[in-house]
Amino acid sequence: MNYTPAQFTYRPGTSTKYTWLDGPFSVLATGQSTGARLQLKMDDSVNPGGRVGQNGDFNSPQRVQTTTRLYRDGTLVADRGSLIDKTFADAGKASYELSRTYTSAGIFPMGGEATSKWTFTAGGAGDTANPVNLLNVSLDAPLNNLNQARAGLPLLVKADVTGAVEGLRKVRAWVTADNGATWKQVLVVGHHGSYGFLAPHTALKFGGFLGVRVTAEDGSGNTVDSTLPRVIPVG
Repeated sequence: MNYTPAQFTYRPGTSTKYTWLDGPFSVLATGQSTGARLQLKMDDSVNPGGRVGQNGDFNSPQRVQTTTRLYRDGTLVADRGSLIDKTFADAGKASYELSRTYTSAGIFPMGGEATSKWTFTAGGAGDTANPVNLLNVSLDAPLNNLNQARAGLPLLVKADVTGAVEGLRKVRAWVTADNGATWKQVLVVGHHGSYGFLAPHTALKFGGFLGVRVTAEDGSGNTVDSTLPRVIPVG
């Protein structure tokens, strides 16, 4: 008997294909501030083209857990799901830290794990909505039709960083082959938001996962720290 995946899913960063597996290649945060009101939205499993992934595990139930926490000037002000809509007593500018964790599991243990953290400033007077200056990282890599990388070979990973104010100052990357127990920093090359780094062959072990961490900071001090310890399966 021939089996086909339960849903039509994409190959991250490329075209729509039937695939066995799919997992988060990015965790995207967007938002706007209007006076004292701050609205934020998080999307998990987003590919560089902005498409949200689908699970292809024969329609088996997916166990998904997310946590989102927002701190304002060091004080926890929101602890909820994928949407935050908060109005504060004052409309002045404040410093924020946003953290997001995402885990998923099904029949096939895909790399559905991500931890992302953003720091930014927002707020101001008036009733005009202004976009929040959130840095975002999207990852892309050449994979096969099962969304796998080849074991024992180096893999070129593309990392795009968007949302920078006054240019990007620091972009760094690390890779892991043991689900985040140990990390190895790798050289990042590129400019103007488009970067790449080479995951060494030692980080691509058959039957395991390549994990990636990318951090960035822009000229205004906004930061992002995106950690995906099991992002790319290796076959």
